[in-house]
Amino acid sequence: MRANRKDGVETRKRLLDAACGVFAAKGFEDASIAEICEDAGANVAAVNYHFGSKDALYVEVWRHTFETFMQAYPLDGGLPADAPPEDRLFARIHALLQRVFDDGRVGQCFRIGLRELVNPSAALEDSRRELIGPHRQQTRELVRELLGPAASNEAVLFCEISIINQCLSVNFFKERRSFLLGRERLSKQAVEDLARHITMFSLGGLRAVREAIPEVRSNAIS
Repeated sequence: MRANRKDGVETRKRLLDAACGVFAAKGFEDASIAEICEDAGANVAAVNYHFGSKDALYVEVWRHTFETFMQAYPLDGGLPADAPPEDRLFARIHALLQRVFDDGRVGQCFRIGLRELVNPSAALEDSRRELIGPHRQQTRELVRELLGPAASNEAVLFCEISIINQCLSVNFFKERRSFLLGRERLSKQAVEDLARHITMFSLGGLRAVREAIPEVRSNAIS
């Protein structure tokens, strides 16, 4: 009985690992159960046995991969909550870029999330809201801190989108690196340099938005 249970745990893990690779490469719609099972060295019925369906497997992969890159590159960068907001913004941007440019397991996991941005699947609607929602809220709170209390919700949202898209658009898919950046890989130092550039660029934009807020302008005049 113990041997059977151990085999089941190992098969489930192999299926998760294989599914991560296939979903990252092909997306949810084009990924097939047969290919996942073949890569995992498992019977084609194994997915239904261990997960119940392709949708349920995808949700489990999403949760597993989300935890993987959150642990590898935490958005706070290890900074305390009372660190200067400019430093906390850099930490978030740097963490996102490290995930994007990771060519190992973490990067593979993160590409599933990138594919979801391009072509969101109904299977992940609830999980996306549950897992990503709190982190987006933290980013918006940080943006509001930098913009000031007079900033509108719309201004905060637009600034958040602008910052995040700078991080994702530079390397939305691995295959476009040469076209966008002129090289296949970025060193750790280059990723950090890019993070500092995006942070500096974003802080300049945030200052411009803050100065354009009517209440801030009227106070400056008076």
